Amino acid sequence: MASILIKNAIIATMNNKLLQGDLLVEDGKITEIARTIDKQAEKVIDASR
Repeated sequence: MASILIKNAIIATMNNKLLQGDLLVEDGKITEIARTIDKQAEKVIDASR
């Protein structure tokens, strides 16, 4: 499956907080959430717009 990196996203946490950062999805599962992710992905989406 494809890896997808979503940059500059607003992420809702399970405790109703919002944070801004990046989200990495690999093989259909979220594998990393961080302020900045510097990994390669097959598709990169800029969510800042």
